[in-house]
Amino acid sequence: MTTTTTVSELNQAIDEIIMVKEDIQKVQNEIDAVEEKLQQDGDGVVLEKDDRNYYTEEKKYLRDKNGQLQTKEILLQHKMLQLIQDSPPGVLSSSKLTTFLRETRLDESMMDDILFAIQQSELAPAPPKVSPSELGKSEKHGVIQYRRFQVFGGKKDQPSILSDVQAKELASMRTDHQIVAYMMPHLQDVVSEGGQNYVVYNSEEYKWIQTRLARSEMYNEKPDLFISHPALVNKRVPFRHDDPELETMRQASPDQYQYGVLASWKLRSSLIMTCDATHCISDAAFGEIMNYGRHLCFGEDAPHRTSILLFDKRDFWIVEFVKGAVARVDCSSWTMGGSRAFLKEFLSEDSLVMVINEACERFQLSVTSDSFLGSGTFGYVFRAQYRSSGREVALKVTCEIWEGTNIPRLQMEYTRMQRAYRVCPGEVMGVEEDGFAVFERGAAMVLSEVGEHFSRLSPQSIMDSLKVLHQNRILHGDARLENVVWVRGMPRWIDFAEVYLEEFHKHQIVEREYLQECIRKRYGGYLAM
Repeated sequence: MTTTTTVSELNQAIDEIIMVKEDIQKVQNEIDAVEEKLQQDGDGVVLEKDDRNYYTEEKKYLRDKNGQLQTKEILLQHKMLQLIQDSPPGVLSSSKLTTFLRETRLDESMMDDILFAIQQSELAPAPPKVSPSELGKSEKHGVIQYRRFQVFGGKKDQPSILSDVQAKELASMRTDHQIVAYMMPHLQDVVSEGGQNYVVYNSEEYKWIQTRLARSEMYNEKPDLFISHPALVNKRVPFRHDDPELETMRQASPDQYQYGVLASWKLRSSLIMTCDATHCISDAAFGEIMNYGRHLCFGEDAPHRTSILLFDKRDFWIVEFVKGAVARVDCSSWTMGGSRAFLKEFLSEDSLVMVINEACERFQLSVTSDSFLGSGTFGYVFRAQYRSSGREVALKVTCEIWEGTNIPRLQMEYTRMQRAYRVCPGEVMGVEEDGFAVFERGAAMVLSEVGEHFSRLSPQSIMDSLKVLHQNRILHGDARLENVVWVRGMPRWIDFAEVYLEEFHKHQIVEREYLQECIRKRYGGYLAM
């Protein structure tokens, strides 16, 4: 890459970022205008019911749009960072880079954003070598220096999360367990507002954050709480303790105390928020959640950004991470006027969660905790039940990410499985009639039965099932063990990549040999014929 090419590409990336920033500002102006209309309702101006509903829906739409634009801005910033990192040594040194950015049309805030992210973007999966206190102190200094630390000033006459009386009760809590237990119902009350299907889960004693690549000791971090859609969670029984005060709090509102872990590490991109409590927010507490943020954002399937709520008896900090680096910190107190709405602003709805909710409404299904069955290249599968009959089915959903092809791929899979099922109903998982739908952020299809892991099947039964497909001139296209499931003692094929092809005989031999190799690797040399 030449210097000219590097500068040209950087200029193009900067232009794209500036355009997105302008779009964000325009949308924010529209949000402010809508909020002003809603604010007038009751202040001498009475809005008609239809107008009020319109402005409320418009505000929700604009906030979603703003969130999408902010995500796009982050992706463009990382594209720019990649260009900078890929430039040859010496082409853009730190001093040259600073000079270059100052000569561009970026505003000072954006320049600081990029320089700050460059300094913070070196990540590793291992825990930091310094203590949490040292890490927290260093990171907090950087956040303040680059003006990423914001204090919410409050809004009069708007509800707070806790009243003064409740704040005094919280101040009397003696242990971290008690602080967590006291705040769980109050946080649940906030996240449930507006009909959102979010649940606050306690994970104080259950490890679920992955910090090792080796199979042993893979999960060894356990934040106090996390907020998620139930479909993404495996529930756990309440942990044992010998604190009578804690037990009293639990018994007062048993329905608001849920315990669990994320069902799969791959689902961390769809976490609404992770939470951790402490007696007093300190450098050590901040350093601890730095460790959480780095691990949550590490890996190929990691989210670009994630949020962690750090709280004590008086205050709470919302720490936003981008690629594992702290992007900003917003703080408030539990009793601050407007703190309730302030916290809700950070609970943006995830695309996967939106598709699950829309699919459940479209097909009249229920998806609860302990429902996650697995994931593939472009989709997630959940156990579901029809609301009217209770019959179990499997719901497969996919999200459309920017200019991806997930939706048409899922639609083709649905069509292929329909065709294959008509010919070989005994070997192919059925799909529901009218069981495919496209939504704003993704698509979903409904499989007629729930399959279990292939390990319950004998290797020979899997090979025999593939032979039946081939005898009916059906090719699977991706005949791996992961694409066959156990249903009532028999194999059923899913995730079809092909159904019929020309030159069938040649492809049939290749597919059969491929499955035999998969079986040999999985079953230690077993030769299925």
